[in-house]
Amino acid sequence: MKVSVIIPVYNTASYLGECIDSVLEQTIHDLEVICVNDGSTDNSINIMSKYAQDDSRVKIFSLAQNHGLPFARNYGLDIAQGEYISFLDSDDMFADKHALEILYTQSKKQELDLLMFDGLFMYDEDDISLKKCDSTRKIALSNKYYGIYDGENAFKMFMENGDFIPSVCFSLFKREFLINKHLIFNDKMTNHEDLLFMFQVFLDCKRMKHLSKKFYIYRRHQNSSTTEVVTPKWLLSIGICYLEAMKFVSMRDCPIDLLAVLTNYFDDIKQKFQVVYVKLIKMGIDANKLLEYFSVHEQLKLRLLLYSRHILMLEEYQEIISHRGVIIYGAGKIGREVSSLLEIYGIHDYYIAETRTSESTKYINGKEVLSLNELKYLAPDSIVLLAATWTHHADMIKEMHQLGFNNYINMCC
Repeated sequence: MKVSVIIPVYNTASYLGECIDSVLEQTIHDLEVICVNDGSTDNSINIMSKYAQDDSRVKIFSLAQNHGLPFARNYGLDIAQGEYISFLDSDDMFADKHALEILYTQSKKQELDLLMFDGLFMYDEDDISLKKCDSTRKIALSNKYYGIYDGENAFKMFMENGDFIPSVCFSLFKREFLINKHLIFNDKMTNHEDLLFMFQVFLDCKRMKHLSKKFYIYRRHQNSSTTEVVTPKWLLSIGICYLEAMKFVSMRDCPIDLLAVLTNYFDDIKQKFQVVYVKLIKMGIDANKLLEYFSVHEQLKLRLLLYSRHILMLEEYQEIISHRGVIIYGAGKIGREVSSLLEIYGIHDYYIAETRTSESTKYINGKEVLSLNELKYLAPDSIVLLAATWTHHADMIKEMHQLGFNNYINMCC
């Protein structure tokens, strides 16, 4: 068996036919289509069954309940018999009937562990909830890579050039490589599983190549994973990604030039973690409490990602929005950072104050900096965000109390 195409299926009856057709129409005939029915409740199983009756290459494996994409992919990997593995989401399709033949031939001839390629985004024209734009746009690396590389060097190049696209669907994998390196998806994750898996694949593979061909069509619609609404599970998944990637790196002897690139990778995860955290807080969800899912040691590592004034705790956010007046007290570097922080959280109605204003008018983010004395009329129902270094706190708090400001949050880490 040359290629195993693994298709996890969950309630995608509207698109499943196109998906399977794009595989069966491939010019390479020696393949198997492994459809893992992940607890679908729509007509997906009937569609798969019809294809399986008509073509013995289509094989159906049904799970009693929905376990999620990583679990379904692992299930397919355990069953697969092909020399090479392709992952296809059940609402997507191959863009070229020669795709798998070209990918297999090159992988076999050049003894590749990983062969990556490009694709297209396709927006569902029947879904009015998505913004209308070009019906397709490319998902391709911005640079050309013609050589065969070991994974660490490729990861370094891709990261430095902004070309690291962690999608397993744009890749053909040598099954023996995945087995020997014990590479599977983390089934505790509900999203961002490719970010971790492809990171591990890159660092472990010895021969990889990128082919500048748009072989994959990635469909976007209201129910696709790319348009999914943020949930608490997102934060947990990104946390798992961070911890598992850290563990993976700790067991390796990484060259110095790779360490700087790894820092960028982890910074990207940190940013994703913070963005989801902020969104959950704005939704009224205590994202900080969600971290109790992890061990105490793991919680400490993840809380360090939040030890920054790019983050408000839920109690702080709720306290701020509950007051009529919000005043940033301090117009220096910390004051500017706090102003930007409030904007991120969607808090736009606030004031900026200094103990004494200079003769020339000063603005931060379009807001005039006033003296705290000018804002004392807000004191009965206001919250002051203390935005200065510790050395100034005593004098500033004294000034606040003299003017009747009693509620404040220290914004200096």
